[in-house]
Amino acid sequence: MSEINQEVGDPNMMDVFDENNQQDYPSDYIEMIKESVKVPIVGATYEGIYEMDTDSTFNIHCGFKDSVRVPKTKSERELFSNYSFGDKVMVYIKSLDNKKDYTINGSVSEIYRKQAIEILKNMGKKDYVSVRVDEISPGGYNCTILMDVCEIEAFLPQILAGVNKIPEDNKNDLVGNVYNMCIDGYVKEKKTWIVSRRSYLEQLIPYFLEELDKETTYQGFVTDTAPFGVFVQFLDCLTGLVHKSNLNSEFSENFKTLKPGEPISFKVKDVISKKGSKPKIILTQLDNYTIWDDIKNDQILEGEIKNHLDFGTLVNLDQETTGLVHKSEVNEGLLSKEPGTDVKVKVVSLDKTNRKIYLKPV
Repeated sequence: MSEINQEVGDPNMMDVFDENNQQDYPSDYIEMIKESVKVPIVGATYEGIYEMDTDSTFNIHCGFKDSVRVPKTKSERELFSNYSFGDKVMVYIKSLDNKKDYTINGSVSEIYRKQAIEILKNMGKKDYVSVRVDEISPGGYNCTILMDVCEIEAFLPQILAGVNKIPEDNKNDLVGNVYNMCIDGYVKEKKTWIVSRRSYLEQLIPYFLEELDKETTYQGFVTDTAPFGVFVQFLDCLTGLVHKSNLNSEFSENFKTLKPGEPISFKVKDVISKKGSKPKIILTQLDNYTIWDDIKNDQILEGEIKNHLDFGTLVNLDQETTGLVHKSEVNEGLLSKEPGTDVKVKVVSLDKTNRKIYLKPV
C-alpha cells in the first residue's frame, strides 16, 4: 500500500495515469489511485489561481503537486494581460512531463480556441466573422480569423476573394486589411478553415441596389470587355455594363484594349430585374438622353425605316437605337414604305441587356 500513498506527481507513479500503461495494473488499483490523489487529466479543464510567473511561463495553482505552467506565447500574453495575481483562471491541461521533473503543461488560450472552433462549426451560410488577410499564397491568401481573444488560421481561395476575379495588379490590395467573411468549409487534412469574402459581399447586393442613385458619379474598375461594351465592378459587390454606345470619347475608341483593374467613372442608367435571375445594371459615361432611359413594352414610338431584309424590317428609333419588326409582323403597308420613311411602331418586347427591341407596325 505504500506505493498508493506516494506524493501526487511522483514520476514512479505517473505511469498509472498513462492509458498506454494501465493494462499493467489491476483496474481496482487504478481507481484507488485516482480517488486518493489529485492528478490532472490531459485534455481536461480546471479552475486555478494565477499565483506567479517566470521568464517563460505563467503559473497557475490548481491544487496539484506542481503549478500548471502556461508558456508565454503571443496569444497567452494577450490573455494574461487581463489578469492579476490572485485571479481565478480556467486552464486546459495539454501534457504531463514526467521524464525528468514532473511538470504540468497547460494553456488558457486553448480553451478559447476550442470555444471558437465550436462557434465556427455551427455558423450558418450567411453568418460572418472578421478575417485579417495576412499574405498572398499559391491559389489565394493565408488569413487569420479574429475571434474575440482568439486567432484561428484560415485560407481564402482566390476565387472567393471577391464577387469577380481580382485583377492581377490589385491582388496585393487585400493584404493587411480586415474584412467580413463567411465560413465556406473546413479541410481536415490541412486543419484549415476556408473563408469566403464573396459570400459576404453577395449578401450586400440587394442593399446597394436599393441605394443606387442615377445622379451620382461612381468610381469602379474594369473586370472584362466584350464586343458590345465594358463590364465594371463598383461598391465592392456590384457589377454593371457600360454599353459601347454609352462610353465617352476617352474610352469608346479603344475600350476593347482595356485591362482588368483599370479605373473608370460612370453613372447608373438602369437596373433590370427579372424574377429568378440576378439584376443587371446598365451604366453610362454620357449624360445624353436615349430611348433606353424609359422605354417600355406596348409603348408607341415614331421611327424611320432603315431597311427591309429577309427576316424583317429594321426601324431607326433614334441616332443609336434600331428596332426590328420581325417578318411575322410585317404587313404590305410597311413593305410599301421606302427606307427613310417615317413610321409608327409599337414595342412588342425588350431585351435591354443585349440592346434589342422588337416592334410591330401601328
